[in-house]
Amino acid sequence: MCQQNYDASRMQCEEVLHDVFDALEKGISDRSYLKPGGSQKYIDMFRQLAEEYRARTDSQIMSEEVLSKFLKTKEDIGNMILRADQSLSAAEQEKEEEKMKTEFLKQQKRSLKKQNWLQEQMFKDMQRTHYEHVIQIIHQMEREQDRMRRDNKRVLEAKLREKDALLQMGLQEQASKMQRQIDSLRTEMHKQQKSKPSTVSRIIDGVSATAELILPGFVSRGLSAVSKWFK
Repeated sequence: MCQQNYDASRMQCEEVLHDVFDALEKGISDRSYLKPGGSQKYIDMFRQLAEEYRARTDSQIMSEEVLSKFLKTKEDIGNMILRADQSLSAAEQEKEEEKMKTEFLKQQKRSLKKQNWLQEQMFKDMQRTHYEHVIQIIHQMEREQDRMRRDNKRVLEAKLREKDALLQMGLQEQASKMQRQIDSLRTEMHKQQKSKPSTVSRIIDGVSATAELILPGFVSRGLSAVSKWFK
């Protein structure tokens, strides 16, 4: 009679077990646990279903024995899921590291491109500043030369009038002396006129040499273009 009770209890527990753990079996069949984190998901599901099974077989004397035997039959599956999870986790980690490396290289490339752009803009700004500085110097020099020409012209006209006055008064010697001064002034004016392009070139060359120390091969090209206007 006692054996019959054990057998009957076992049968009832197995029936409940199959009903409760059907969800776990389906998850194993459709490979739901063969994913990263699948091992923990499998363990959590097993514990949840075991609690449900115990709650439904609490009054059965064969409850724990049936559950224990069922657990042993699932040890190999549990170990397989654990090994698969570890393998998948390693692969996912390697994939994530490769993704991070790729993103880092992309970011590094974008940063380098931006840095090059900023450097180029800086060079262009400095080129423009030097160019404007040269133009300013040239204009200032031209104004100074124009002033000198006007001054020399006024002096020359005054000396010519003075020479004419000396001739009218019959002062030939003083008039000849004044003519020599006039000739000397005209020679000086002619030299100044001829030296204008070379003076501009020397100024440009000086600024260009300074710029070359700061921006090698970059600013001097623009200054050379300016110097051609005055040669």
